[in-house]
Amino acid sequence: MTHYPDLEVICLVGSTKFVEIFRIEEKRLTMEGKVVLSIAVTKEEFGIVDDSPEKEILMEIHRRKISMADRIHVINVDGYIGLHTEDEINWAKISLGKKITYYEKPI
Repeated sequence: MTHYPDLEVICLVGSTKFVEIFRIEEKRLTMEGKVVLSIAVTKEEFGIVDDSPEKEILMEIHRRKISMADRIHVINVDGYIGLHTEDEINWAKISLGKKITYYEKPI
């Protein structure tokens, strides 16, 4: 079996209202030979409300994925970047020094 130790790890971030684009990008980037970390579940799928323990766990899991990634890829359909995603971008860039790429060119 061949090993590829230098495969780039990418974490997808963005609003879960674009979950279909997440899935498309996950497949595209995987076929380009990238290791893709994405959202596994959305709060909408399970009726999770803000300020709940479940929401906090999902957020912590996602922060860990960002930490593990070489770069983050922002799903910004029609230029939309919500406040939570903006916080993730700033944290990844400023605190972690991650490279940031975008689904669509930022406005």
